[in-house]
Amino acid sequence: MYDALFLGSIGVLVETTDMQRRAFNAAFEEAGLDWHWSPEDYLPMLRKSGGRARIERYANAMGDTVDAEALHASKVRHFAQMMQKQGLELRPGVGELIEAAKSKGMKVAFVTSTGADQIDAIFKALNGALTRESFDYVGDRRFVDRSKPAPDIYLDALQTLNLNARDVLAIEDTPICADAALAARIATLGFANDGVGDQPFPDGVTEVKTLSPDLLQRDVAVA
Repeated sequence: MYDALFLGSIGVLVETTDMQRRAFNAAFEEAGLDWHWSPEDYLPMLRKSGGRARIERYANAMGDTVDAEALHASKVRHFAQMMQKQGLELRPGVGELIEAAKSKGMKVAFVTSTGADQIDAIFKALNGALTRESFDYVGDRRFVDRSKPAPDIYLDALQTLNLNARDVLAIEDTPICADAALAARIATLGFANDGVGDQPFPDGVTEVKTLSPDLLQRDVAVA
């Protein structure tokens, strides 16, 4: 049995891929930009993490000059509004897995390096299904200088919770985020979100289609 369960990204908890795409488009329209990301445009962009960096890369490719910080803040605001209007549900098995981990005395961490405002919006939209208090650790981008695929947020969680990497199981929703867990030498499961498509998870990651308490056994994944 592991000593801790690390859930690594928003997309492990909830499926928001298309909602986030629509929030980007709402921000672009509000700013008067002639940009529109279709699903076919957006999904390949997810192979690199970071919404602000995604805007910057696209602006450079288009030859446009934009305030990426302000655009991303607008996207986060639109995303929060969409979540509050439509609500969110946990992905199948997430709640049961967390409860099983807690019942076994395991620490449970939400090891994301996204913005605190977006994390708070997620919890609010879940309407009590999960809260910050559900976790022993909730990361955000203020905690580290480098976001995923750098392992920094995982290393911070390990240090904060006084854990050894060999005693932790991580679950990530994208190959690039799984790289971060592997770089921290943590046994990792891949639980792909809708944006992953046919991207393979890196070597050493066991991909699962569903989450269940039996995944907490040490023979499921080996770092």
